[in-house]
Amino acid sequence: MTKLPERIHIAPAIWPGRTLKVQPGDLAHFVPPGLGLAAPAVMRPWDSLGDLPSRANCYGFGQPSIHPFLNAPVNDACGAVVYFDGNPRREQFDSLLQLLDVSGALQEYAAFWAESADPKTERYLQQLRIIGRSTLTSIFGAEVSDEQDTFLKQNLVVEDALWAFIADQQETFSRSELRGVMGGDGDWAKEDLAFGFMVENSYNHVYRIWSRPWLVTK
Repeated sequence: MTKLPERIHIAPAIWPGRTLKVQPGDLAHFVPPGLGLAAPAVMRPWDSLGDLPSRANCYGFGQPSIHPFLNAPVNDACGAVVYFDGNPRREQFDSLLQLLDVSGALQEYAAFWAESADPKTERYLQQLRIIGRSTLTSIFGAEVSDEQDTFLKQNLVVEDALWAFIADQQETFSRSELRGVMGGDGDWAKEDLAFGFMVENSYNHVYRIWSRPWLVTK
């Protein structure tokens, strides 16, 4: 059982207040990369009307793609998904966050947690999603008032919260607890702990980290 609530305020899956079209705690959905801004279209003397829609997209959200080149964020130099093993050193992880331009010093954010009921199919064990305070309003339309402050004023900055998740998962899952989770036979293929990290949206400070089982083969 995770001990994260002892260090991080975990927000409810259904955000209190008004009814939202998409809940920030609905971890089945991902925020696409991009600015998410409805910028006014400015028509230049040499433009045609057909030029305006494509230019407006530069300020909106990107369209996810399975192609690794096309899936790179248009508005950010850094981002995407990284997978790494279950025993990273803290300095390695901090360097990764710096390379991905993660706002590690952010301290007001909502944290959402979930556990997989079927790790073999869903390919994760437990996950943590972090959403910056302002993003709850700008992207999800959530209310952020005194009532919700208890979920947003965190004791740990983002980089420490992400590391706390890693430490928690290392304590929670040993090789014996993962035995057979991915269909390993315990001899030729044995399960071990690994992680995934994603910059869901750099501009809006949305990050996700998850533990995952992988098969170590002889």
